[in-house]
Amino acid sequence: MRKSRLGLLVWVGAVLLLGCSHSRNPATLTKVVGDGQVGAPGGELAHPLVVKVADGEGRPVAGVTVLWSVVEGGGSVKAAIATTGEDGLATALARLGPAAASNRYQASTQNWAIYTVTFNATHSPFTLSYTDPPPGGKLRLLRGAASTPSSVVLELQVAPGASVSAYSVGFNLPLDASRVSLDRATPMIPGTVLDPGKSPAAALAVLPISGPLKGTLVSGQSQKASGAGAVTTDTLLPAGTVLYSVKLNILPAATPGVVFDGTAAGSVLPSAGARDRLGKTVVEAGEVVVGKLVVK
Repeated sequence: MRKSRLGLLVWVGAVLLLGCSHSRNPATLTKVVGDGQVGAPGGELAHPLVVKVADGEGRPVAGVTVLWSVVEGGGSVKAAIATTGEDGLATALARLGPAAASNRYQASTQNWAIYTVTFNATHSPFTLSYTDPPPGGKLRLLRGAASTPSSVVLELQVAPGASVSAYSVGFNLPLDASRVSLDRATPMIPGTVLDPGKSPAAALAVLPISGPLKGTLVSGQSQKASGAGAVTTDTLLPAGTVLYSVKLNILPAATPGVVFDGTAAGSVLPSAGARDRLGKTVVEAGEVVVGKLVVK
């Protein structure tokens, strides 16, 4: 009887182990971020290529070897071999080829079974050039240091000498959406002075492709109004503060020309500025100054 019971326990244990082993086997390899980027010839892509390995129930699988390779365009990847972490993610930094406009990178798993996904990237023979606005205004849209030839980071800053106390800020900027797109991975980086909170954050940047705001970069950030971490008062915004930033990328088919020009005579944003907690405007649209972005 004891022997029989021992055999049953061994059998049950084996079944459980097999079940656990099966649930940890990779069943899917999916792209998380990094596909469809545009960069300068021979330059490193702005965002890493990231894949996720999951089991049949969608749970991340750690310890899976992922092989990265270049299949078209003559570019390179910084590390050809990566291993998934506890989150099931594996990452590679990629560089575009020096000449070919079309570039492709491949990620393949090597544990248990082979799964493959392909990332696409392109480069443009043209570059983005942003000219900061002339002095003036209370809020200014300036070129950020993280800008590259194929992408521009625009920082909404408090102008030197300005004294602004506000609860929310934002702007709507009409632009030529045939030349640029809003970055998919990090379209907006919220600032910290006007704390937007979390889950969700009171900060958003979008570039609609249809509707009345088609072709208008719409962005804004507010302090969190309710719930945990809510802010109930206006906040003084020190001069030089970066309130938030947005990132625009050049499109592969972009041709030389003006994306937007806030320096043109009489140019005023259709909607922009800052408001206090009661909704009163404390910075007018005409006090938000914008530079000029061109593809050249």
